[in-house]
Amino acid sequence: MKIALIVAGIIVALAVGFAMWSKIAYRRWRKRFDAMPPDEQRKEQERMYKVQQMEA
Repeated sequence: MKIALIVAGIIVALAVGFAMWSKIAYRRWRKRFDAMPPDEQRKEQERMYKVQQMEA
């Protein structure tokens, strides 16, 4: 029983850690993207669109 609680706690801690890391990474990316000139933003959007199409 104790082992199951420890494993569940570890899984929850990892999920919370991943969620926090994702938020921080998105904020950094958004700040970098907003600082780009409009033509660079367009190129980045096109690149992301291509990546998304390759994954689908």
